[in-house]
Amino acid sequence: MKKTKGIVAITGASGIIGKNIIQVLKICGYDIRVLSRNESLEEKGIEHVVGDLSSKETLSIFLANADYLFHCAGEKNRPELMSKVNIEGTQNLFDIAINSGLKYFCHISSAGVVGKTHQKWVTEDSSCNPQNEYERTKFEAEKIVCQKIPNCSTVILRPINVIDNQNPGVYSLPIRNSLKDKLQIVAKGAECAHLVHASHVAECAVFFMDMILENSEVFFVGMDEDDSNTLKGVWNSFHSRTGNQKSIIHWNMPVWFPFLIRKCMGVSSNFGHIRYSSNKLRSYGFDNKWEINRVTEIMVEKYY
Repeated sequence: MKKTKGIVAITGASGIIGKNIIQVLKICGYDIRVLSRNESLEEKGIEHVVGDLSSKETLSIFLANADYLFHCAGEKNRPELMSKVNIEGTQNLFDIAINSGLKYFCHISSAGVVGKTHQKWVTEDSSCNPQNEYERTKFEAEKIVCQKIPNCSTVILRPINVIDNQNPGVYSLPIRNSLKDKLQIVAKGAECAHLVHASHVAECAVFFMDMILENSEVFFVGMDEDDSNTLKGVWNSFHSRTGNQKSIIHWNMPVWFPFLIRKCMGVSSNFGHIRYSSNKLRSYGFDNKWEINRVTEIMVEKYY
């Protein structure tokens, strides 16, 4: 009988990050168990526990003999459910996890928990001032997970704007390449796009699996250090890769312009030059091989 590296339990396995974590773990040879509300989503080679975060009985079955836990589930679109899923659901999961014998707990949060800030470079030491229900509930979930589980390394990841092949994010602008899209780049091109590919986040989540951490650690996951990670940088990277030189944009409004427009419209937002640092992640030895040009290659292959 083939010996595996251990049982990995994943919530939110059908989401953009969860799916990519599964792909990395399959290659590594782990047994994978997912929590799913839909029996029809069963996949060969993956154990499914049918249920959700509201049932501690189901969660006990889900975490039985599990060595690793990736908590990717969360409610992002319906404010009326965010507290129940993001806070209460995480609390239910933690209550079972604390006595389950886990070696590793990875919680997927969001860079959005920082909320409004005036810092140009945001770090894990920056204060959090959530501005909406999603940000608030994700930050409250972080506080739950930060409680130490005995003999278990806990990592909280804060990805920025996550994209993948099926969810191109701001790459949809150069993909469409309409006049309206071009005007948007002229108006907002200097603003940071905060892009990060889901595979990048998955690789980071798996990186910490066998690392012993004395305290719960929080990490931003992104590519904001890449100067091309702006709306204009993404636009021009795509058109340069496709050879469409006529669509290259050489000028755009300064970064204060779109911020002023949003302010006049009553929309609260950060200044567009703000970036989220990945220095702490690199200091732990994570070799970031992702940059805008690599993501562009993936998008061009998929959509062009």
